[in-house]
Amino acid sequence: MKVDVITRHAITNYGSLLQALATQTVIEELGHECEIIDYIRTDESYREHEKTLLKNKKKWNNNPFIRFAYLTLRQPESIMAGKKFEKQRDGYLKLSKRYSSREALKNDPPKADVYMTGSDQVWGPTEDGSYDDNYCLSFANGMKKISYAASFGRTDMTSETREYFIKHLSTYDHVAVREDSAVKMLRNFGIESEQVLDPTLLYGEEFWNKYTKEATSKKYILVYQLHNDKKLGEYAEKVAKKKEWSLLEFHLLSIKLVDRANLFGVQL
Repeated sequence: MKVDVITRHAITNYGSLLQALATQTVIEELGHECEIIDYIRTDESYREHEKTLLKNKKKWNNNPFIRFAYLTLRQPESIMAGKKFEKQRDGYLKLSKRYSSREALKNDPPKADVYMTGSDQVWGPTEDGSYDDNYCLSFANGMKKISYAASFGRTDMTSETREYFIKHLSTYDHVAVREDSAVKMLRNFGIESEQVLDPTLLYGEEFWNKYTKEATSKKYILVYQLHNDKKLGEYAEKVAKKKEWSLLEFHLLSIKLVDRANLFGVQL
């Protein structure tokens, strides 16, 4: 069968890329053809990412000086990282044609035997705070629909959001989610589901080593942060200096390589 997957594959971070790669690989190993639906809304593209986030910070966005400073400081890094992740996506993922809006995907969806949602926080709000029913496969009317390791990212729902998910997820043939809390919540919605592993955990060290390069032959300290906490960075530098080890720092959108080592095949 041909399986088309919609997921958050184009967010500029390692998890988004690697979970899409793992999902694609396991579907192919089951003997099917897999295509990742290249759905990247314009407002969530790496070129518009920071502008979209600013819209949710009204005080900042309405102040021209703060807006200019924010975009000057944040946007170049976002674009640089976005370009590099885009290159890796194009190299590793089997992508459909690009869809840049909700309407474009609804009006001309790719042809497949099965449509899948997942994994990652595909059922959470998008970057502008809204919910996008394309991630609930609303464009695949009358077709076979499943999910794998899908996540809501939260369990507190308004009555409106609850009805939204009941409406859309009731059309699925099978629902598999990432968290046990999601199983309980869906049961309360009258929807049966099962908990499964994140796709990145379906493979072990041997698989992932194919995508890595040796960071360094020396001992090192690895620090991974979603956001750059300077105090933590300074503390890590002191420990590394005391131990006489290398220090490798990962942040969400960038990497600081103190010893300039190449860490992964998926490099920034």
